[in-house]
Amino acid sequence: MPLLTSKQINVRFGLGIPTVIIGERINPTNKKDLAEELKEGKFDLLIKEAIEQKEAGADILDINVGADGVNEEDILPEAVKVANEVTGLPICIDSSNPKAIEKTLKIY
Repeated sequence: MPLLTSKQINVRFGLGIPTVIIGERINPTNKKDLAEELKEGKFDLLIKEAIEQKEAGADILDINVGADGVNEEDILPEAVKVANEVTGLPICIDSSNPKAIEKTLKIY
């Protein structure tokens, strides 16, 4: 049975298991404030959104930092680290940049 983990939480998913909720709101697409913060290497809005999604019942957080001017190779690993630290939830790394994914997996 598939399993997604963080240091604190294991989430199983698949047939016969209750629905798993994936929080998809950490994505700068059409979110100018979040995109600006990420460009500056700030994570205040990301932290707020991560906590709100956990409190709303998310089992997993999807993290995407892809926006014009955001250096995904530097920001994605930090964003994943920060979101995991404040929630303890497993993370779905969402990027089309292979180098950003590789760097993020090394710290995750």
